[in-house]
Amino acid sequence: MKNAPPPSNSIDLPMMPADGATAVALDRSSRGRGLHGIFLIESGDRQWVIKSYGRSRGPLHTAFSRMAAYLTGRSAGDPQSRFLTEKKALDIWRQNGFEVFQQPGQPPPVGIDLPHLVLEYVSGPTLKKYFADPGIVKSDKLSLFRRFILEWGRRHYLAKALGNRYLIQKHATFQHVLVSSDGRLIFYDFETVYTRPYSLPAIIAREICGYMRSLFGVVAGEDFNDFLEVLIAEYPHPEFLTYPYHYFFCHPNKFVRIVHLFDRQLHRNRRPKSKYNVALRIQEFIQVKKARGE
Repeated sequence: MKNAPPPSNSIDLPMMPADGATAVALDRSSRGRGLHGIFLIESGDRQWVIKSYGRSRGPLHTAFSRMAAYLTGRSAGDPQSRFLTEKKALDIWRQNGFEVFQQPGQPPPVGIDLPHLVLEYVSGPTLKKYFADPGIVKSDKLSLFRRFILEWGRRHYLAKALGNRYLIQKHATFQHVLVSSDGRLIFYDFETVYTRPYSLPAIIAREICGYMRSLFGVVAGEDFNDFLEVLIAEYPHPEFLTYPYHYFFCHPNKFVRIVHLFDRQLHRNRRPKSKYNVALRIQEFIQVKKARGE
């Protein structure tokens, strides 16, 4: 799904019946048989991506991870569950008009005995890399950010209105948005989703903080303020922007409030780009806007 890596990543992947087809590992785990990952398939002038779901941990570790996922409100992490979760998420995003990788019409059969998806190959930088590029002027970055937040707000609204958790990304970062050559903003990585006990507003809060944290990590402080100004001014559902502060600092559940209180004391959560500090920054900008009477 990204630009192809050096030929040293070429692997033998059973292909039928496309003679001469080659496979290049874009990203894969070193565990198991090396088939857990993302592979670029090339046959003549045609290209596809295979996302294969293998077991990256031993059976005992996988069992403990499944239990932990259940207790912490996440979908299961075994290969079949991750495959089914991502397949369902992709279908839901497509049905609601959001950009994800499409499934090609007639890809060749691939001899992988693991759950896998066949997707289009699109080259281009991630949105995180785009925002970090010093060769791109800030006005262009803000223009693309404006386009992003309009779709972002629409998706949040639909997720809440429909009660559909599959429309919220668990791994929310600009690293998981691709900018195609024709200007598409393509979202990816839907292997896990939030389940209960999280409410929809709480997971919207987490996604908002996740994306803004990833942005904070690649732009200078003054530039980040400019992005925050655009976010507060143009995000289509202002109430949702209050969720991060509300759920991380004033959660309606007293026990969760206490957990967050202690969690904020950890060293990693005192850093400027922690979800708590980003939530505070968003809330501060909301208050400034109110004070200006906007």
